[in-house]
Amino acid sequence: MGIPGLTTFIDNNLHLLERFELHDSKLIIDGNNLYHLLFYDHRIDYIHGGDYDKFANHTRRFFLMLKECNIKPYVIFDGGYDIDEKKLRTALERSRQRCHLAGFISHGGKGKVMPILAYEAFRCTLLDLGIPHCVCDFEADDQIAVLANEFNAPVLSFDSDFYIFDLTAGYIPFDGVNFVSVESENKEYKYLPCCIYYSKNLAKHFPDLGKSVLPFIATLLGNDFVDHWVFQDFYQRLSTPKKCTFKFDIPIAHTKMRSLFHWLESVNSLENGIEKVLLCFNDEKRVKVEQVMKMSLKAYSSTEQYSRVNLRLLLEGSSKEIEEQCCKCDSPLPVWFRCSFWKGEIAQFCQNVVMLQRVILNCQVEDMKASSATNCCQNIRNVIYGILTSRNEQGKEANSSVPDTLMPDYVTEYTREIKNIRKFKVEPTFKLPTFGVIPCLADIPAMGKNERLSLLFAALDLSSSRILEFPQELQITMAVLIYWIRESDPGVSVNQVRALITCIIAMETSRCQEQTTLKNPGSETSELEKVINKSSPGQVEKFLQNLRKYFSKVEHSKKHKVDVRIIHGFSQFQACYLYTMILNQILQKPLLSPNPASIFNGTFLYSFTKSLDVRPNIHLYIPELFVKHSPILEFYNLLYQAVTDQIEESHLHSTSGKSGKKQKRDRKKKAHKKDQLSEDSMKDEYCDPAMEVEVACDVSNQFSAFGLLEK
Repeated sequence: MGIPGLTTFIDNNLHLLERFELHDSKLIIDGNNLYHLLFYDHRIDYIHGGDYDKFANHTRRFFLMLKECNIKPYVIFDGGYDIDEKKLRTALERSRQRCHLAGFISHGGKGKVMPILAYEAFRCTLLDLGIPHCVCDFEADDQIAVLANEFNAPVLSFDSDFYIFDLTAGYIPFDGVNFVSVESENKEYKYLPCCIYYSKNLAKHFPDLGKSVLPFIATLLGNDFVDHWVFQDFYQRLSTPKKCTFKFDIPIAHTKMRSLFHWLESVNSLENGIEKVLLCFNDEKRVKVEQVMKMSLKAYSSTEQYSRVNLRLLLEGSSKEIEEQCCKCDSPLPVWFRCSFWKGEIAQFCQNVVMLQRVILNCQVEDMKASSATNCCQNIRNVIYGILTSRNEQGKEANSSVPDTLMPDYVTEYTREIKNIRKFKVEPTFKLPTFGVIPCLADIPAMGKNERLSLLFAALDLSSSRILEFPQELQITMAVLIYWIRESDPGVSVNQVRALITCIIAMETSRCQEQTTLKNPGSETSELEKVINKSSPGQVEKFLQNLRKYFSKVEHSKKHKVDVRIIHGFSQFQACYLYTMILNQILQKPLLSPNPASIFNGTFLYSFTKSLDVRPNIHLYIPELFVKHSPILEFYNLLYQAVTDQIEESHLHSTSGKSGKKQKRDRKKKAHKKDQLSEDSMKDEYCDPAMEVEVACDVSNQFSAFGLLEK
């Protein structure tokens, strides 16, 4: 939601705000607002796909700062699209704007587009920090207001709607906070200096109307419920005062707001105001205008009780209490699914599929001349649609997730085609050759882990035995990487694959080095962490030093233009990762789902790929980069070999920047050279000689070789 011009009005009338010290308090945070502001305010790179590790670090610092001031945060997210055609139009218009902006950025223009894995990176970081959070069924503003009043806690957001809600503990706009903790004069506590708004501060200027003036203003100015042009006939009858009698600073150019506030002084009650507005319309329009006014007014006035789900129970109740509440809800969805959705364990995307049978696929910064980056993972989404809308063979609801009346023959996708958003009807997949009939949502909890794994790998068309050879924490990432290589169109380059594997290793190595306390041997949480701990400090430091320059900000100019082909390839990877992660969530996570902040840094991937593309002897450069004979180099080799063993040579191009014909010529020229490169010479270049002394591991799983490092 949002009210045009209201934030500017408050900024011009700062006497409506009060100075406030925020500390020793609960704080209700608008989650969607927060993660956007944290990303954009810290100028995190988004041109190359998103530096999620930096984003996660800023998020951690934000919540640690709240902890310093003894502030207990509760983060609330919006859910799926509301069942409202107007909201759909609004969402589609934003999607079109995003598409045009992404295209502008891809040609070197300025702008901001949120990378598609930012929400998941933010949510995973909240989990790591133990920050209570939940997801509403639909838009969260009114539910946040109820929770805030129940907790007697202020709301932190950047949504002008919160100037309208009657919040007992006030509303703190993001731009009114100095996010640097300050020690009190008596040194008894730390606090965040901020400005706080109370609805009474505006309402007191309209004593006849009281607090009812606030939803009335929001309605007449327009919001997500009411388009501003609905009241065009009303505003045409208002006079615009040259000089306002009340104590507000409203620029002369803002004639609509000046006229409205001047007119409100003549209204002695809400009923009187509504009557005066309706008299401006003919009989035909009057009924419709009255309906939308009542709907809008109600949306801002219902702050006494939850309309759908008790957020306090979601945040502080037990799993049993949450399930009991879910059973009382009038919903066709299985209890387990609704509970997981409310906890944020299942993406809002799924709610839109089940309830509305339509989804908007966000455009990324990508090659606008190529097909949408989301196209390469259409097969994965089709399986998701099949599970969420599945029915039995007779089409009855006895063994289905939702009533038959809600089950469509297709799901509507809105996605990019060239530079526009187009609507496509997509048929769900209800049967897979290597799995069989797709289960419905209600059946999933009864499925064993192996069966759920089989369905996940069948959707990706991958061999489960080969993927399960990878270390547990990397299985889903490697599965996505292989799927991406096979399905990407235009295809990706071998250097992009090298860059992704290197990025994963580098980010985990950097994380381990930054830990303040060293773990005891044997207490490592991942296979890669074991490898890092087996490396000498000098090897680790040298490896990170070699890579540091690739994490630096990339400046583009006419001379150094944006190489959109590289960006497009990694945009396809992000799309594959997103929908694989969603499928994994629906299947109750048979595979570990890592934080995107641990695997993807767009700046590094772009810079490192560009560097590899111009290097004539990559097979010599990689060992120097990873440090010769180091365990980290050996781990890289194992990952790279395991990935390339599962794909055909035709799926990989030699470089990111060459045309298709030139790539084919290059492959033919290099084919005979590759044949001459023996396996022994590869070992001499890449592997630690100590590893060749004896075979004391499971040769069917190359990653078990790391057991030798522990001797």
